[in-house]
Amino acid sequence: MPICTVSYSHKGDMIYGGGADGSVQVWDVRSNNLYRPQVLYRDAHAPNCEVTGLQMFRDSIRFASRSMDDTLKLWDIRK
Repeated sequence: MPICTVSYSHKGDMIYGGGADGSVQVWDVRSNNLYRPQVLYRDAHAPNCEVTGLQMFRDSIRFASRSMDDTLKLWDIRK
């Protein structure tokens, strides 16, 4: 699954990626394993609807994602 959009947290310790399949993935760069995301939302948006934008809040916990399914969603990685 290709990543279509990427954004970084304000501190630079988290990488957020939006996939062509509608998923959203979050990697913690402080982790030793960057091959797998620490947080994965497989069904973040409708299947096969590309995520076109990601915007982080300053707390590095909440973020917004936009997709080709005409939705904008707010997320909290603690849940």
